[in-house]
Amino acid sequence: MNLFKSHDSIRGVMQRTYYLSQLLCPDLKAVQAGTTSLLECEGYSFQVSMVFDRHVIRSVASGAWNVYPIKHRAVRFFNTSILFNAMISTIKPALREEFRSKIRVGCKFPCGRLDRIYNIPSEEVAVARLCQKLEELIRRRFDNERNFSLEDAFVETDSSGDVE
Repeated sequence: MNLFKSHDSIRGVMQRTYYLSQLLCPDLKAVQAGTTSLLECEGYSFQVSMVFDRHVIRSVASGAWNVYPIKHRAVRFFNTSILFNAMISTIKPALREEFRSKIRVGCKFPCGRLDRIYNIPSEEVAVARLCQKLEELIRRRFDNERNFSLEDAFVETDSSGDVE
């Protein structure tokens, strides 16, 4: 549980998360559109928060979230506690305004937890499903990068529909 106690360990987690998110999103139009992160927080407790060093998290948040070139459309934390909301409020000032404005805490789903919607019975099943798709995702990503660029993926049109 000391994963988030040092700058290096949390930076490693964020680096792996960044590269995995790029891999899981092989289509350049989707990369350009940005990501929406839905994070389940049910079960977050005071004992969990003792694992986190607030200063390390703020420092890494300002460094990593402000550096990695991910376009965030929205970041939603579901089923948050008052303690979790307080922790997020200490981190938000260290973030760029454009990212900070996209964070929402206290979101609720009518059916409860997020994992009920996605029907993932266990972490092992989720990892197995990812591993089954990984080779195809990598191949698509490299094919798209070889054949297209983000500039090619989007052609600007004026109001009449003509290409500018």
